[in-house]
Amino acid sequence: MHTNRFFLIDAEGQVLGSYDSSDDAALERLVTDTARLLGSAPANVVTGVGRELFSSLGCAGCHDDSQLAPPLAGLLGTRVMFERGGATVVDDAYIRESIATPGTRLVAGYPNSMPTYESLLTSAQLGSLVSYVHSLGEEPLPERSESQKTASREPETDPVCGMPTRVTEQTPSVAYHGHTYHFCSPGCAKRFHSNPAKYLAGRGAQVR
Repeated sequence: MHTNRFFLIDAEGQVLGSYDSSDDAALERLVTDTARLLGSAPANVVTGVGRELFSSLGCAGCHDDSQLAPPLAGLLGTRVMFERGGATVVDDAYIRESIATPGTRLVAGYPNSMPTYESLLTSAQLGSLVSYVHSLGEEPLPERSESQKTASREPETDPVCGMPTRVTEQTPSVAYHGHTYHFCSPGCAKRFHSNPAKYLAGRGAQVR
């Protein structure tokens, strides 16, 4: 295949990016992303990647509401209690574990509703998310819009993964047969859009 694009692929065979060789800005991104993949990227670059992942995965939908998930701002270095007993001081290893396999040590008072990302994220992506959680203790959280502040406090259930989802103006959604369904992330919305009947079967929804 002949192409004017470069592709960045990790050791697991996952395509991490596609870059136009005629675009100087794209080539700069390629250099930065390659450095990040090799573990030599500047901390602010890694944090930026983590911020993008945090947004695309819909993490704020729960972690912005302390009734649904533990708040992340200032979490590093604090002591948390677990649902099944025991406690720990939050460090990088615990944050990484909580993203990869959140049900392993569940924070007391919260349901086991977070998806498991161990098989969905690379080691570098997990590291970027950990770096972003670090930054939440150093910078103010984004200002919420009025529609976000006044949104119903009762979460909806993502019909794909079953995760409780706080509905805001940024929440991914799909309209189907006169009803709007909301999702924890764009990935779940895409899977639903490809085959709504698969995810609505047995939920008491009308499927035609």
